[in-house]
Amino acid sequence: MDQPITMNFETFYYRSLDIPNIKKINQEFNQFLDENKFFGGFVVVGLDVTGTMKYFPTLEHWFTLHNLKVLFIAYILVPANSVQAPHKDSGGPCLALNFPLRHCEGTYTNMFVDKGVTTTTYTKGTHLSYLKYVDLDPIINCTYELLSPTLIHIKKPHQVCNNTSNDRISLSFRFKEDPWFLIS
Repeated sequence: MDQPITMNFETFYYRSLDIPNIKKINQEFNQFLDENKFFGGFVVVGLDVTGTMKYFPTLEHWFTLHNLKVLFIAYILVPANSVQAPHKDSGGPCLALNFPLRHCEGTYTNMFVDKGVTTTTYTKGTHLSYLKYVDLDPIINCTYELLSPTLIHIKKPHQVCNNTSNDRISLSFRFKEDPWFLIS
């Protein structure tokens, strides 16, 4: 997959990161999933930061080393055989650090050139707002498969495509200050 990496914040879309102790972090993620059950369908659940981070001491140590203060954690489930509408995330942060948890292989995220308009929309069930991207002729800038920790510019139009027979599960971390230093 192509991976645009740039120092220009305006043109940054995503970057995969090498985080030490990722195997241990993945074990902690699996324990979290085993102990916490979420309902099906498209789900974006804002998790209790303090309670959730207790499951992830290895990741929390890495965050502390990099002075990253977690503002929000989202559990994201994209159902099997589904495609999200292109959208931009709402809220303050521009960057999210996403981790694959289950069945991310064979799914992909399209990142679009931002030339359309947005309308505020709310997810079913959780009523979290997002900005639905409206473009009659969207142009894909790049595409990636979430197979490792990935920093993504969530103010760029994007969509997750899950054409597999499994629900795709990921965790998304937002920070009090965007970690732009991670793209340099």
